[in-house]
Amino acid sequence: MSYYPGDDPDVAQPWFLKKKTWIIAAVVFCLLALGLGIFTYIGMARIPEIGGGLTIEADPDTRIYVGDNQVGTTKVTFTWEELFGDKWHNAIAVEMATPTTAVTLEELSGPGAVQLEAQGLSGGSLGLNGLTVGSSGFSYLIRRASGELDQVMGIIIDWAPANERSRRYLLPVRLRKGEGASTVFFYSSGSGSSGGGGGPGFVKAFGQSPIEVKRSYRFSATTPPRQFAEEIKIKGLWEPGGDE
Repeated sequence: MSYYPGDDPDVAQPWFLKKKTWIIAAVVFCLLALGLGIFTYIGMARIPEIGGGLTIEADPDTRIYVGDNQVGTTKVTFTWEELFGDKWHNAIAVEMATPTTAVTLEELSGPGAVQLEAQGLSGGSLGLNGLTVGSSGFSYLIRRASGELDQVMGIIIDWAPANERSRRYLLPVRLRKGEGASTVFFYSSGSGSSGGGGGPGFVKAFGQSPIEVKRSYRFSATTPPRQFAEEIKIKGLWEPGGDE
């Protein structure tokens, strides 16, 4: 009986001519392709429609608080999902009842709080394809019911995606610097915003969001209001996490 060279059982075949090798290779390739597809799908699902976020920056070694909780030192950045909350994040910012709701002193510094000084924070509105983002804010010097002085920066974000109801969020920020009670007073030394996109959704496959919106605030130390300068120097500002 004669055999073709590839069928002769007494002739050793190169590995690339063996059917079993090709079957195994095909199975491995299919599994890899399936795994890559699942990984890409899951990764795309985690990429938000609107990327970017909000950055808060202050002088070196400044403790940054949101409400009463320290969230970083010198510089912090939050994505919009972290600020507003989604199925993976608890919201950091506070959603106001309506887009026209005013911020109360009680929300910021508790019952009995009295406003002593106020300054506005620069803001503006940014319109993109399917989204309008507005921002504004204030810097308050407040006397708490305990008698302590409390400086609070309120960043207000108006968020209006297309075909959805408009929302307003408040981010109450406190900046404290130094050991013990902070005697450093801050002012807004700059802000900025940028945005772009509105392109097709397939950019998610490359790790990018279809729309990018970034907002930033910068704060620096300054001389406190003259009538409160001595009190701040001696007693310092109310420290988050301390006694009410």
